[in-house]
Amino acid sequence: MGRPKGSKNKKTIALENQRIVEQHEREMSLAAGRRVAIKLPADRLEEIGNVYGALMAYYQPLAWRLVQRADGKVERVNENPNYDEARFDKYAEKAKQAFAEVAPYRQPRLSAVAVGQVTKKTVTVVGGLPPRKLAPPAPVVALVPKKDTDAA
Repeated sequence: MGRPKGSKNKKTIALENQRIVEQHEREMSLAAGRRVAIKLPADRLEEIGNVYGALMAYYQPLAWRLVQRADGKVERVNENPNYDEARFDKYAEKAKQAFAEVAPYRQPRLSAVAVGQVTKKTVTVVGGLPPRKLAPPAPVVALVPKKDTDAA
């Protein structure tokens, strides 16, 4: 009982694997020569959020102004000629989702920061503390200049 007819032997499989590894190393060295940076998923999510934020700004409503038309009617017009409230809301929601997903990778939660090791410092005074003398506070005396009665 040998290997099935037409199947590869161990040496052929090892050579094919070696060729795949060499091809991968060549591609990686080319990428390193071109200085192609591999971006992390959090970076990609942040880029997506920035794109949606830019689209949101493009469709953003600006100040409204009143314009009188040729027929005499007054009409409210938005300063942004690209204003589209539906698209603005859509892209605002998508930007919010992207930034909400990337936030845990950029900003730690307060609970994660606050939960740490609590250190307790103990001070030992050699020879003890001096005895405490509890005395009532001294009365406050106001010094008032004495009036000269002889001068009158």
